[in-house]
Amino acid sequence: MNETGFLPDDIWEKTFILRGLLYLVTPSETSPKTLDDVPDVVAMVIPYFFFFIVLEGIICQFRWTKGRFRFNDSLASMSHATCLRVFELIGEVAIEYHMYILAYEKFHFFEFDPESKTTWILALLGADLSYYWAHRAMHEVNLMWSAHQVHHSGEDYNLSMGMRQSIFQRYTSWPFYIPMRVPKSIRTGLFQK
Repeated sequence: MNETGFLPDDIWEKTFILRGLLYLVTPSETSPKTLDDVPDVVAMVIPYFFFFIVLEGIICQFRWTKGRFRFNDSLASMSHATCLRVFELIGEVAIEYHMYILAYEKFHFFEFDPESKTTWILALLGADLSYYWAHRAMHEVNLMWSAHQVHHSGEDYNLSMGMRQSIFQRYTSWPFYIPMRVPKSIRTGLFQK
């Protein structure tokens, strides 16, 4: 049995991504010891995400929302996601990574115990708060909106819209995550090599 005792270990491990989408993970599962141990969660979630997009498309075609799932719009969103991943694979995420490390080296002034549940909860709340302010600023600051508006350019609101992200958005959103690096031991998977 795993540390929760709810499910057998093999089922527990296989459901990590689905549990992660609902914040049903434990601190030990989400606290990598080194940067190299940070999993590529985006790559892990892609099959599940595509499954739910296809399921949504099928339901929309056979239910009262017929016509609200446009294949061409979804294909455009998937193209955005593919383009973003290609740029990530060739190293386009470097600005986030380097600024995050720079903030750690220059400004960290206290440490949290990386094994503590309190650290895990603070990291979860801090990442969520950072995302909230970054996203709010993307809607209110013209320069940031110009990078973010791609996400809102679809005809219909559906799951595939979540994949429609601008490759330029990360150049304006990284400063909101810098406060997460002031305490030495708060780690997030936002800035991967």
